[in-house]
Amino acid sequence: MELFQPKQDDIPRFSIRDASKFAKLYFGLAGEAKPLPSYYDQNFLLITPDGSFVIKIANASRYVDQIHFENTVLQYLASTNLHVPKVKESVNGTSYERVYDSNNKLFILRILLYIPGTTVSNNDFIPTKLLIDIGTNAAKLDSELMKIEEVAPRLNSLWELGNAFSSLEWVDYLPTVESQKHAYDLLGIFKQSLQQNSDNLRKSLIHGYLNPANLLIKNIASDEISGIIDFGELKYSCRIFYLAIACMYVGLRRENPLEEFSDVILGYNLVIPLTDIELKVLFPSICARVCVSTIISHKNSSQDLENKYILTKCKPNLELLRAVAEIEPNYAYFFFKEKLKQSKAT
Repeated sequence: MELFQPKQDDIPRFSIRDASKFAKLYFGLAGEAKPLPSYYDQNFLLITPDGSFVIKIANASRYVDQIHFENTVLQYLASTNLHVPKVKESVNGTSYERVYDSNNKLFILRILLYIPGTTVSNNDFIPTKLLIDIGTNAAKLDSELMKIEEVAPRLNSLWELGNAFSSLEWVDYLPTVESQKHAYDLLGIFKQSLQQNSDNLRKSLIHGYLNPANLLIKNIASDEISGIIDFGELKYSCRIFYLAIACMYVGLRRENPLEEFSDVILGYNLVIPLTDIELKVLFPSICARVCVSTIISHKNSSQDLENKYILTKCKPNLELLRAVAEIEPNYAYFFFKEKLKQSKAT
């Protein structure tokens, strides 16, 4: 099975000057652009007299229909109570424009309104109330996404959790035999769990990449989510995968990830009650995402030594891989179940 994985030469590498020029030419916005962290795309913060915006230049492997669908979803969500980026219309009346680099390679350019605040990832410690609010906002977003009837463009991505086992193609990039064995074992457990339960898992459109870097708070002391960003991984998939992804990322750099996982799960369950089957599949799904993230971060770091965003992912991913490998799946299931039971009793 061929999986979508952007190539290094598909990554946009425009200058700050280019970004400012595009904003002026295509969106009539004059201001100072500053680079923002990104993975395969390129993002800039644009500060203008009319407000702040985010310039987004998608990698060349992303298709126009994907960008169009993402914009359509954002435009719908902007009409709800959720705080998501609003799409800026270009001078030509479109939600995106086509730009070319010096090699005449095509890239898709968009501009979104900037949501002020700081990302949860800037917190060294995420308090319990904020973890619960992450889960609550994840469920609220799910509640709106399940209403969207438009079909998402099919993207057979490696980041689609159902394809997680395919990441073992690059397991040799992991630094030790022990970590490689952890990946094989955990993905084997996930595959078995999915084979037994996939027909009974609820499916809908999901965000696909809800992590602390895509969750905003008003300031570092805040314990409430003020915005959700980065909708580039929208897909139709098992809803429990979305919660698993959110849990995985809050577990990074934590001594006891089960506690962090359970707080997010509790918040989600307050809005959308989980079925028992979803609860059984949840921990194997979290582990699968840990495996994929760890393998791909190590693979990409070996190929792009200048991308600090990728390089900073390797160590915490590897530490979380070791941590979850020591947890028995049934123990995690009963741990989550007991936490939800306790919350109902209080």
